[in-house]
Amino acid sequence: MSKHLDLIDLESLYSKEIEKAKKFLENKKTVANGTNLSPTKVEFLLKTKAQCPLCGIKFQGANHNTEHIHPRGIGGENTQANKIQICITCNNSRNQVMQSLLGRPPFHKAYPENWVKIRKLLIWSLSSIDIGDSAVRQLPEFQDLFLECRTGGLPMHTVPTLAFHRSSTWKIGDEPNSPLNGIKAVPKKVMPKKSKGFFVTILDKLFGFEAEEKVVSPKKEKIPLSKKKPRNKPKAKKIVEEKVVEIEQYDFVERMRYFLGEEEMSMVKLGSKMREWQEKEGWKEFGTKAFLTRCGLKPSAGLMKTIKQKMADEIEITGESPNYRIKAKKKPQPKPKEKPKQKSVEKPVESEHFDFVEIIRTLLSNGEVTSMNMLGHDIRVWQEKQGFEDVNSKTFLVRCGLKPSAGLMNTIRELMGDEIEITGDEPPFTIRMLK
Repeated sequence: MSKHLDLIDLESLYSKEIEKAKKFLENKKTVANGTNLSPTKVEFLLKTKAQCPLCGIKFQGANHNTEHIHPRGIGGENTQANKIQICITCNNSRNQVMQSLLGRPPFHKAYPENWVKIRKLLIWSLSSIDIGDSAVRQLPEFQDLFLECRTGGLPMHTVPTLAFHRSSTWKIGDEPNSPLNGIKAVPKKVMPKKSKGFFVTILDKLFGFEAEEKVVSPKKEKIPLSKKKPRNKPKAKKIVEEKVVEIEQYDFVERMRYFLGEEEMSMVKLGSKMREWQEKEGWKEFGTKAFLTRCGLKPSAGLMKTIKQKMADEIEITGESPNYRIKAKKKPQPKPKEKPKQKSVEKPVESEHFDFVEIIRTLLSNGEVTSMNMLGHDIRVWQEKQGFEDVNSKTFLVRCGLKPSAGLMNTIRELMGDEIEITGDEPPFTIRMLK
């Protein structure tokens, strides 16, 4: 999973959980009863000296319990996939975050006014277990409140290495598998040390969370001016010429037209379509920031701001943050010019025919692998430039003097079997020119 995920990427990643919470609140459903991990699994965690995946404290005695990652109060289920073992102090701190921001349950009483907070709380609750610091930094108000409740605002000083993930992902005898193992949180800016609350201090002593030791930096010895050694001039570094690997750049406006089509959609759905396309294209990093970078644009500007700057005349944005909806504006159709009536009988004008093979060679001339969907899109762009009235593959075949019923794929195989390579047993097929 990419480390560079923004909030739109996280909403897309957890879209099913978000929709589940929304339906739970709308229908005012009953909260599911919660149960702990099985005694055999708990015994295994103690035997292997497992750690809390959030703070790294070693499980011993009764200093740990079962957390429901998707809170049951907003639709979380009592399943193995939704259970994880964490220390009691982290569990209590997570509950304090929820009640501090949402009040006391049932939460459907304040719905939908509290929906924005609930959606962000759910994303934080899930990503803090599945991804860690790189994700929770997108929701600092929730992570800062958690640390305030847990450690008085200080970062966790122990990095877990023996923590286990969701209960459904491991069985007795497995090795520790938490994705947070060995990941150190990026420290925040230095702030004045705050004293812990009485309740947190007592729990830390009871369950073995020791206070962070102060590291005193050694005093630097003053060297007399007469004994100072002259600084050696740094040696000139050899300039090594490196080959620059060219990364394919994309046209932002052209890609956005392709994603939007004629459909109205939310920003979350737009992010999902973008991610699916990135995966098909074989990108190593996904998300809006990676997309903007590959389009030669500043990722810090964000997707919404860039769309407004580049496509203000082409798109229409409705709704309020964060529930924006976006769609392409319909282009006004020009009125057909009235033809003057002529008494003389005119000969029918024959439509110009095009060379099918030559056009396909041109569209695939870069030698790269592309999908049949992208080839169809490129054909439609070519048709628009040629002034076609109907823009689709059947019209393209007709104007090339071929049977439209044969279809684009079969026609390419029949006429260009020795020049192209088509892979895939079922859609999406990929195609490229043979060298």
